[in-house]
Amino acid sequence: AMAANLASVAIGTETDGSIVCPAAINGVVGLKPTVGLVSRDGIIPISFSQDTAGPMTRSVADAAAVLTAIAGRDDADP
Repeated sequence: AMAANLASVAIGTETDGSIVCPAAINGVVGLKPTVGLVSRDGIIPISFSQDTAGPMTRSVADAAAVLTAIAGRDDADP
């Protein structure tokens, strides 16, 4: 959807490449935040020490803006 301009932002979850690999192949920006920067509440983890949610966007500036919006402490984060 990102590569076809059907969406300007997507949120993915990554353990080992599920954001950055598709982003690289499709010419969009994918960012895997440091684990704990973004809430993991609702994510079914493969690995508690690696799984995190992050943005896929069309530009680095958009990725930074989305990350700023979704980052933060969440008491529901295991």
